[in-house]
Amino acid sequence: MKHHPMVRYTTSELGNKGIVDSLELDKVVMDRWDKFMEEGNFRYNTNNIKERVVEGKLGYLAQSQLERARLRRPPQSMMSIKQEFDKDKFNFNKIDESKELVCQLVNTDRETKQVERDILIINVSPIDRGHCLLVPQVEAGLQQVLTVHSITLALEVMTLSTSPHTKLAFNSLCAYASVNHQHWHLYYQPTRLAVQSIPLSPGPATPYYTFTGEEYPALGWVWLLGEEDMSKLDQVAKEVAKLTMWLTDKEVAHNVVMTRGAGVEGGKGSNNIRVLVWARESVVGAKDPGEFVMAALELTGQILVYEVEKYNTIVEEEVVKAQKEATVDVFAKLNPEVEKLFRSN
Repeated sequence: MKHHPMVRYTTSELGNKGIVDSLELDKVVMDRWDKFMEEGNFRYNTNNIKERVVEGKLGYLAQSQLERARLRRPPQSMMSIKQEFDKDKFNFNKIDESKELVCQLVNTDRETKQVERDILIINVSPIDRGHCLLVPQVEAGLQQVLTVHSITLALEVMTLSTSPHTKLAFNSLCAYASVNHQHWHLYYQPTRLAVQSIPLSPGPATPYYTFTGEEYPALGWVWLLGEEDMSKLDQVAKEVAKLTMWLTDKEVAHNVVMTRGAGVEGGKGSNNIRVLVWARESVVGAKDPGEFVMAALELTGQILVYEVEKYNTIVEEEVVKAQKEATVDVFAKLNPEVEKLFRSN
């Protein structure tokens, strides 16, 4: 196997800006990504992707993704949130690492206890420059169900990245995951989205926050991890996992996004990591995406549009309607139970 970069760190170093800066994770990602693009290792290049901010108070970002619609690998059919991993179907152990492996992430505090590798690979059907997949414990063949380790690793990657534009997104099975092998999407989006700035309401005696329907149409739960609070990273990961495992047990589809953003009060700050969790209506089987779907990115307000006419004509009201249809009823039904789940400790 050809040599690939290793990004090595300890948990305590995540709070040390000098050390994090010296690891240059974003440079590793972009240099390897650009190299693989020059070598022709993607299904298409990203030169033809257009984007525009949709008129309205929520500032949705529409992106024309015509090549992705036409050339991406057909999504696998997902019939259950807990569908088992199938080693015979496409998974990330089948890739040619010499053409797709960006780097290996090694938290040396875990090194002696963990056999399988945590890796970043390119997404061969990218939404933009730098779009990668974070695959925890790749050799373990884990189904697309979040674990404490997976969420911890994603928070570590958010912390290792020094770009204000970094985001990580997870689609559960039946919530537009297209491969049943545990992974997050790592991508960079410079346009600031409403979910990064809207003020949050604390839950009653719970560790999470919510936002009201007046602030944002897609209702969900939000955790905050401040730049000065890296000691709480493991705690936040366990709390988010408690919710996603509970949703999985109940066969409730969900999407999770990590982004830099403001604190509780909202505004233009970026010194917190916001972890957004949406429970949503299930999408069963292999679905044609049509003009656009409501997966993790779309719930944040970044709308991947697969048809030219819709890209040119999409308006805020139809995105609001799609976000509400995906989340509002499920949230209303589950929120009292989620409050009880976290108050029961």
